[in-house]
Amino acid sequence: MNLYEITKEMEFRLANSIDPETGEIIDDEAYAAFEMMEDDRDRKILSIAKLIKENKYNLEALQDRKRNLDKRMKTLKNYINFFEQYVLTLWDGEKLEDDEIQVKRNSNPSLVVDENLITDKYKFEETKIEKKVSQKLVKELLLKGEKIQGAYLKYSLGLK
Repeated sequence: MNLYEITKEMEFRLANSIDPETGEIIDDEAYAAFEMMEDDRDRKILSIAKLIKENKYNLEALQDRKRNLDKRMKTLKNYINFFEQYVLTLWDGEKLEDDEIQVKRNSNPSLVVDENLITDKYKFEETKIEKKVSQKLVKELLLKGEKIQGAYLKYSLGLK
């Protein structure tokens, strides 16, 4: 029997074993069955409570593990980013390769813009209140060699 069924059966046996007007026990066998079922119910509740407690510990352990993995992921991302930038500053951009890896500069750089530093000349009005940077225009001008304060092209490594 599940907990719900035990509770319903207990209600039935209690109703049949006690006089509703006086509150006295009128059927000793029904009341004894009620008490036995009460013990079963209590054991099931304790089992469920233990299961809840165990699952809380498991959840806590998983959350700790996830935090540790998140820290490791962040560290690895920073490590990769540092060395990519390091290689890009030292390398002349010519393709390099050996048996294991091929290094080349990606032909399509991403644009990095600090909208606070860039002048209004390169902004357009997206709404009547705010001007936005025309990233397409700025990227085209930077690719042509023009210097624009607050924007630069960022190349990444292509590894195969």
